[in-house]
Amino acid sequence: MTEPRGEAGLQASSQPPSPGGQRAAQTRQRSRAATIAGFGAASLFGASCVLLSDYALAPFSNPEFCVSCHEMDAQHASWQQSPHYLNQSGVPVPCVECHLPARDDRLAHLTAKCWAGVEHTAVHFFGRYDPEAARQGVQRTMPNERCVNCHSRLTGSPSSPAVAIVHETALRRAPDRAHACVTCHHAIHGPRAAPPTAKTYKHADNSYCLVCHINFEREAFTVSHLKADVACFKCHGSSHPHVADEEHLTAPDILFSKAGVNASCMTADCHPRARMEAEIGHRPFFAEADSDHSYCTDCHGKHGLPSRTRRWDKVSRQLTEVAGAPVLPGTIQRASERSGP
Repeated sequence: MTEPRGEAGLQASSQPPSPGGQRAAQTRQRSRAATIAGFGAASLFGASCVLLSDYALAPFSNPEFCVSCHEMDAQHASWQQSPHYLNQSGVPVPCVECHLPARDDRLAHLTAKCWAGVEHTAVHFFGRYDPEAARQGVQRTMPNERCVNCHSRLTGSPSSPAVAIVHETALRRAPDRAHACVTCHHAIHGPRAAPPTAKTYKHADNSYCLVCHINFEREAFTVSHLKADVACFKCHGSSHPHVADEEHLTAPDILFSKAGVNASCMTADCHPRARMEAEIGHRPFFAEADSDHSYCTDCHGKHGLPSRTRRWDKVSRQLTEVAGAPVLPGTIQRASERSGP
């Protein structure tokens, strides 16, 4: 009589494993433990390298190390005269903050640091340092991100609306090297450019016009031109008939349409175009990078009356509107022309 299948299975499972099976199980356990230990050791080693890299590279990341090569004497001296060394915060900006990727990107920063060290060492011992070629290389490759990493408030707290417009346009067209930060701000090393010597002018007089146009007495656009000895008549002509017309039906001698603003500003004796094109802040303007800012007055202030009782065609100087009502040619009659009762 045979034993039940269930009991046979129970007896078979209760038998101790063979020596070969035990060795295989032990091998698997040791392999798993070794894998875990190896992963832990690698992680600890990697973390230690990252943490120690800052300490290990610190002596090689300060400006004093950079100037240890005689090729950098001039650059170091000019840096000490620049706003990156002399600034209100009192905290100098070291070389690596601009010339290497941000420290937050550790892998890129360390890789670039090592490569730059090898390259500079080779040039120092076996080559010839060309400062102009190095400067041009920075001009070609310096990414805006390294500048914006510190100068993050370019558009949030600009020194003027015009500066905000220029920076917004440049940042929007950043891939274009013509609008890179260092393309305009290329004199990073060296002392801050001294402000231009203030010009002295004889005092221009707008009192003739302010009798009626009193709002222009404090308008920024008019005041800035007056300080430069540019009175109303410089742009609008003497306009004697306009002044003498007590009914205010005669237009000034010269009026400007929107399309004519730029040409009227960039004359040889006011704001010559060649000079404007050379100024860094005007490069986006002349590159037509922003269609919303195509005219001088889009950035440099508005000029006009807050409300008008008379309007003239800017080209023909013909009266087109009186007190908000359109005027047809020949329909306006002066008081002196009206017949009395």
